[in-house]
Amino acid sequence: MANEGSADVKKIFQPLITDIERMVEDQVNLVRVKRLNEGHPKANEIKAIFLVGGFGSSEYLKQCLQTAHPNIQVIQPTDAWSAIVKGAVLSQLPEEAAITSTVSTKHYGVSANATYDEKEDAGQPTTIHKYNGKTRVEKMYWYIHRGEDMRRDQKIIFPFKRSLADDYSPSKLIFSDDLLECSLDQAVKYPKKGVTSTNCRMTADLTSVSKHHFHRKTALDGTPYYEVHYHLVISTKTAIMKFSLEVDGEEMGSIEASYE
Repeated sequence: MANEGSADVKKIFQPLITDIERMVEDQVNLVRVKRLNEGHPKANEIKAIFLVGGFGSSEYLKQCLQTAHPNIQVIQPTDAWSAIVKGAVLSQLPEEAAITSTVSTKHYGVSANATYDEKEDAGQPTTIHKYNGKTRVEKMYWYIHRGEDMRRDQKIIFPFKRSLADDYSPSKLIFSDDLLECSLDQAVKYPKKGVTSTNCRMTADLTSVSKHHFHRKTALDGTPYYEVHYHLVISTKTAIMKFSLEVDGEEMGSIEASYE
């Protein structure tokens, strides 16, 4: 009965194991391709795979990955819950090493309205700007690309611009934007269902920001309005992404990231 129970547990977790094996394989291949492009003398030599997070402590997962990658050392830090593995890893490697970056397995960015180009954007749905009357098209702006080094001390800045009526209410200073991702080798130019998907929703609250940071404009019909410029900032200094909000280069307001 014990053996049957063990087999049942393995069967339950096998889809997850298979998915992790696929992602690790993608990560290993991305590193090799990057090093080949950089002319690294040992481009195909990957020394270690680090398992972190709660499930990273699974001995069965380690065995599966070691079987799939017999020439790469699979390491489980002492505290697999800790995503910052530097101290634990150094004691297990034959040579001193420090983790300075990881490789992004997807493209990450945001969608925003841009001025419509008749040649480049032909066939795409359009809208008309309420105040300046310009024809706009929704495009993707990618700030992290698949295969790109994600340094631990990196700040990624997403610029946004909003238009508000002259008599806007405080509630209009709360904006929601989706951080989108794409797994294709070549990132797409336009958001597309089934190709781009939401990684998380970022809600920016600028209600505490003084109005003098906003730009007063005049519409085509003479109606006054405000343009609000702000930056959503992602810091990768630690293993967990930190979100913050900047206006005119200063951190102010607040931002909350929610995951479905």
